[in-house]
Amino acid sequence: MSLSLNSLTPSITPSLIANAFTSVLRSFSRWQKWREIANLVPIAVVDRMGTSLYAISGRAAQALARFRIPDHAAATLPGRKPPAWVYLHGLKSPLSSTALRAARRKPGDG
Repeated sequence: MSLSLNSLTPSITPSLIANAFTSVLRSFSRWQKWREIANLVPIAVVDRMGTSLYAISGRAAQALARFRIPDHAAATLPGRKPPAWVYLHGLKSPLSSTALRAARRKPGDG
């Protein structure tokens, strides 16, 4: 059985999915049908503190290496045919994403 974008997420656009793949490159090869997922949408990976070397040397990064575009071409990613991915570098913060989301929640939001 092959995957299709609509069967996975019928109400989500490919560009939204590409943004959801941040910081998972290291474990991506352990996902079920990860190669098929990579063939569905372009993927943007955001560099995070402590994971750079592990992520870029991981199984998925190595398998998809020939489809990586340079970060200066990141703006072209949404229009590229998958598999395509970019590894974005930038300012790094030691703050936890979970802690940032929790701080944003209003009391009573659950």
